[in-house]
Amino acid sequence: MGRWRETRMALSPCSSSSASPRSLSPSCSASSRAAAFPSDPLSCFVSLPLKFGQVSAQCRTSRCSRTMKTRGGNKTTRRCLITCKQQAPVDAMRFLQRAPLMLLLAFSMYLFNPAVAPAEESKDMKDAEHALLFEAMDVVDRHFIDLSNKEGVARSSELHEYNSVSWEGLKKELEEKKLENRKETYKEIKKVLKKLGDRYTRFLPPSEFVKLTKYDATGVGLAVNQDEQGLLIGYPPLAGSTAADAGVQKGDRLVSIDGVAMKGLTPFDATEMLQGVKGSKVSIEVERKTNEGQKIVSFELERKISVENPVSSTIFESQDGKKVGYIKLKEFNGASRRGVEDAIKSMEPLDDIILDLRGNLGGVLEGSLQIAAAFVDEDGKPLPTLVNVIDRKGKEEPVTLKSRETWDLKSPMLVLVDDKSASASEVLAGSLKDNCRAVVVGNTHSYGKGLIQGVYPLSDGSGLIVTVAKYLTPKHQEINGVGIVPDVKQKVGDVKKAIKNGKLNLDAAAESLKICKAS
Repeated sequence: MGRWRETRMALSPCSSSSASPRSLSPSCSASSRAAAFPSDPLSCFVSLPLKFGQVSAQCRTSRCSRTMKTRGGNKTTRRCLITCKQQAPVDAMRFLQRAPLMLLLAFSMYLFNPAVAPAEESKDMKDAEHALLFEAMDVVDRHFIDLSNKEGVARSSELHEYNSVSWEGLKKELEEKKLENRKETYKEIKKVLKKLGDRYTRFLPPSEFVKLTKYDATGVGLAVNQDEQGLLIGYPPLAGSTAADAGVQKGDRLVSIDGVAMKGLTPFDATEMLQGVKGSKVSIEVERKTNEGQKIVSFELERKISVENPVSSTIFESQDGKKVGYIKLKEFNGASRRGVEDAIKSMEPLDDIILDLRGNLGGVLEGSLQIAAAFVDEDGKPLPTLVNVIDRKGKEEPVTLKSRETWDLKSPMLVLVDDKSASASEVLAGSLKDNCRAVVVGNTHSYGKGLIQGVYPLSDGSGLIVTVAKYLTPKHQEINGVGIVPDVKQKVGDVKKAIKNGKLNLDAAAESLKICKAS
């Protein structure tokens, strides 16, 4: 699910991958009208800060600069506006090219102590307050995608101008702004973000930002990544998790989980194996590089969180006696793919499949892509595009994903949507529709949330959710502000009744899919 660099990572209800083939990681939240939807951490990109005690933090200011070493607790500072420079997450597309899939929820949300140098507490509170304000502005300047610029999103980032506001000019104005306390600073950050004209980019105070830490899909606080040599712990364990308390470290190579070797497995496989019932235990072995060479270290970890299965399913019989598998998916989280797989296997063989995404506000984008890939990835054929992503430089890239296992590829499929089907739901519906795998049915278009957000911690425990990219359907159809338009405009209501009375014409759906594939 996962994330970004020295900082990294994604979360939807908000986070956010790769090229030819590419795996995508976060699409974040779907805040509904007037921000009625909850933020969607499951599908967001998450930027992780550098961690104190392990690195040197590169700091810069408007008037002076220097390197502050954090090891040993040296807090000497100079009287100037200090903003610590977190290593920026790779941009959306570069990350998509490198990462195996960023599973925020599927991996977990990592929010660590920031690497920002602590400002002098008593000497100059003005400096501390301005430091936080400019830290927030720097995050926007590095990552925000400005969709208001008619000359193109790339132009805004080149000029450091967003929604016709010069970021450098605004900074100079704010240097003289009086900020007497943290409350005033938070208010000013919100005012600055409002100038962007993007309702999804928003500020979260510490009391709200800390709630995002509940998205630990493994239950033990680990995020599994992958490189050429295999699986490894990609980030320091979540603070306060059993993995952190036990001493698991970033960079440890994952050898086995409960005795099962990790060779040939993916980060998704490992994440699912780490999941379990709250209070149960999981054993892991890691290979760690030490001064004496490589050594194997074993841990037994207690799961503090269990991920709820968001899938329910049942079998209905149609008028002509066909066996119709009905799957209701209420959100996308770390258990979504497995939940759909279990549902399919428990009902097979099927004549038709109905996937109900009505009321599904979104969730982990990776979960959506995994499900799409399992339904459309046919052996011997090129990987289909599941979604297209446009980054802040205006570059569009296709996202593909090789499914480790495919499901029922033959049975005609209907996908039900409504005006609350948002974010990751729209990615899945659009992917299945454009790849001629399903007919979309609904009385209206879906919500229309086609943006990807990144989640960035700030130095005082608050944070930002920033729009960093947008996505289009495989056939390059706009989602944001438009939604997925149903192939069949129809109010379904109760599915069982609709099947019984023939209101859902499954034969017509099958014919439509044949025509789509032939075209």
